Amino acid sequence: MRAIQLLITLNFAYIDSISEQVMVEYQAERERWLSHRRTVRMEVLERLLGPYPPDTDAAEAVLGYALRHHHLGVVLWTGSTMAAPARLTGLEDIVARIAETLRATEQPLIWPRDSNTLWAWIPWRPSISQLDEDRLAEILRTEADDVRLALGAPGNDVEGFRQTHNDAIRAARVASIADRHSRPITSYTDPGVRTAALLSADLDAAQRMVGAALGPLAADEPATALLRETVRVFLDEKGSYVAAAARLHVHKNTVKYRLARAVERRGAPIESDRLDVELALVAAHWLGPSVLTAAPTEL
Repeated sequence: MRAIQLLITLNFAYIDSISEQVMVEYQAERERWLSHRRTVRMEVLERLLGPYPPDTDAAEAVLGYALRHHHLGVVLWTGSTMAAPARLTGLEDIVARIAETLRATEQPLIWPRDSNTLWAWIPWRPSISQLDEDRLAEILRTEADDVRLALGAPGNDVEGFRQTHNDAIRAARVASIADRHSRPITSYTDPGVRTAALLSADLDAAQRMVGAALGPLAADEPATALLRETVRVFLDEKGSYVAAAARLHVHKNTVKYRLARAVERRGAPIESDRLDVELALVAAHWLGPSVLTAAPTEL
């Protein structure tokens, strides 16, 4: 009996030792395989976004994602202090929820760029006429804290895959420049974002343009910001006091009063240099303090 017990003990110890070695080798090999797979996927994605994209069939095989469909480019980033894996997992969950909301017929393609940023492409159904940004904002609030979302304009095929991503990157740059003054969701299709993205390429020149077009109306202070927003909405509504009042949720006489104050503050009618004024108002609205002038200090 003692001999049998000894043999059984040695047998179990041997099996445990061998099993542990096999598991270690398997895990190491799996990590090498995953690393190689990630490297290959990254290389294919970089080539897709570059000037010389790879063969479409080969790219689809590597990525496991259909490129000959419609796509919605997405950029997500966060300032959360959670550990990096938890941050990326949270961002991936948000992409999955967005894809579910859009009723995507296939899985989205996800590319973690760093510990705080994630790029993604979501299969897009052309029958969707407009995004429900309120629903997307609700997803951001319920899934994670301090998460920002930028969206491109939907595109088709490989060129659309590239274009919607570039649009999302531009929208993300606009939101990042505005920082805390921007909304949690910035879409490249939102009125004025395309213009703001172009102006953001040279912030110094944009700030000079805003200062020259608006004068004292470019001051970075709440009261002046209210006047600027009123003028922007008024011009956007083609000079309709009623429509502007409806968007601002005020009486039309309040709109008239604010416009008079804005003209007084600027020192010139809004109609003079109207194009420059409209561009300056778009820049101020989307790019925030980065293109405004410091508010005068009171002695």
